[in-house]
Amino acid sequence: MKKLSVLFITIGALLLFVSAFLIFKQQDFLAHALTSEGQVIQLVQTRSGTYSPIVQFESHRGEIHQISSTSSSKPPAYDVGEKVTVYYESYDPEGGEISGFFSLWGVPTILGSIGLGFILIGTVFIFLLSDKSRLLKKLKVSGIRVQAQVESIQLNHSIVFNGQHPYRVFAKWNDPHSGEEITFVSVNLWSDPSDQLTSEYVTVFMDKDNPQKYVMDLAAAVNGSNNKEQLA
Repeated sequence: MKKLSVLFITIGALLLFVSAFLIFKQQDFLAHALTSEGQVIQLVQTRSGTYSPIVQFESHRGEIHQISSTSSSKPPAYDVGEKVTVYYESYDPEGGEISGFFSLWGVPTILGSIGLGFILIGTVFIFLLSDKSRLLKKLKVSGIRVQAQVESIQLNHSIVFNGQHPYRVFAKWNDPHSGEEITFVSVNLWSDPSDQLTSEYVTVFMDKDNPQKYVMDLAAAVNGSNNKEQLA
């Protein structure tokens, strides 16, 4: 899970970098661009069913040019015949852009939002790992250590990343005092632990006053240091 957290944060940082680069590039374009009044002459339907406007405008040289918006929407954001402002560079009128938030800033905004989302998820994962690590250290000192029997290893279908679901280990333990059967569930694991577990029992540290407050220590039940690092 540590590797997944780092991956999320890395992807998020890269997306934010690309977003910042595109914003800087767009600001530079607008600072040097010429403007002209254009008119929407056609709405082109994309494969996704959205509509992109085709705009015709006259450059500073008196030449007529047509450009297609880099953004599309459904319903269309523009009407045929509608007047719009066009930004273009004097040496490349065909590379002009329509004055509109999504036309100018849509891509960096989307990339930045996704990047922030990835960083947030990665940070939450790290926080949860740190919280579990602190709880494990605390319960090793003040909690109760029990051996729970592994019942099953199941996919957690409530979480999906890159088309994959994480695994969870389910183990049961009978309280000798109350006779109550307690089920323990591990943290989410992104590799199948079936072949890594060397015992049918796993160690669980739990709060002596609250059995629902526990940590399953899978590192003690796997074979090999690399696997221990993955499951801890």
